[in-house]
Amino acid sequence: MWDVPRIAAPAPDLVIVAFGMNDASYADAGEFAGNISSVMRRVRDAVADVEFLLVSPMLPTPECSWVIPERFADYRAALDALDAELARATPV
Repeated sequence: MWDVPRIAAPAPDLVIVAFGMNDASYADAGEFAGNISSVMRRVRDAVADVEFLLVSPMLPTPECSWVIPERFADYRAALDALDAELARATPV
């Protein structure tokens, strides 16, 4: 999926996670959230104190007939749930 070693190499303070438009052609919200969570876990394994900014995927143009537009609301809800889960697990 992502090139985690390259992302982690500069020991970033912040990683922006913004993908998912193409995922809407095949992935339900659970798989989408699982992919995001996996990327975040792998980056955090390499850079313990990294923070993440999760960006909900944008809607495609109507010509993008291969995506299922109804999935985007579910993706936003999945990101909200993932964010809430991370907030509970992160010490202040």
